[in-house]
Amino acid sequence: MKKYVFFFRGGTPKPEEAEEHMKKWALWITSISHGQEIPGDPLQPTGKIVSGVNGENVSDITSAHDTIGGYLIVEAVNYDEAAALTKGCPSFENGGTIEVKEVMPM
Repeated sequence: MKKYVFFFRGGTPKPEEAEEHMKKWALWITSISHGQEIPGDPLQPTGKIVSGVNGENVSDITSAHDTIGGYLIVEAVNYDEAAALTKGCPSFENGGTIEVKEVMPM
């Protein structure tokens, strides 16, 4: 089995839908976990972007629009299986996307 990271972008529900949305997330994660804990967390909508040759450029992330809103680390045989695990993710209901990346063994 290989490790894959799901990066979640967008898909934020309206405030009045947040509680129900979180219940859907819990059910979806349980359905793909096979009884094991899946590492991952939501991320704050603000942050910093650091760039430049020596990291001298620092700018603020002030909005959750099109930024990574959270991540999960899952195990799968290949990309097809990892992508199949995303089916049913509640983020899709609100236009969210999931970037699936294989963890490179070091």
